[in-house]
Amino acid sequence: MTEPYYIHTEDVDRSERSAIVRAFADATLAVTGRTPGSIRLLGITDLLGEYVDGEAVERLRGDDAVKTGDGTIEGRVEATTRTLNDAIKLLSDPLIELHIDDSEGNPIFARDDTHANRIYLDEDEFAELRDLLGSSDLELLERLPADP
Repeated sequence: MTEPYYIHTEDVDRSERSAIVRAFADATLAVTGRTPGSIRLLGITDLLGEYVDGEAVERLRGDDAVKTGDGTIEGRVEATTRTLNDAIKLLSDPLIELHIDDSEGNPIFARDDTHANRIYLDEDEFAELRDLLGSSDLELLERLPADP
């Protein structure tokens, strides 16, 4: 059974927050035994394109399931290597939401706001994550009660 872990970034230097969240997302995908199935995202198109990664925005916009309008980019796409890499590159303040779910619809990574980032791992996966990341990164994690 997977457990949710909250990533505390509120006390981290602003210039380092996005990199830390990206590192957790990458590490979580590396250790999970679950196959990513879908990605859902919502962000501010112009800020993501100009200040974060314009090429990643354009590639995601090329998917018919991704809509842009009123200054936002949003949609749910199949989790492929390309879409996962692009979505993780966009993890920054202008990316408001990012959900990476496994092929059964269970969460692997969830961002509901710039400071609301969670990873979902079982006990063995968390042990692998602990081996992969440094102790200072692990201090940012708080195990949350399991979702009902």
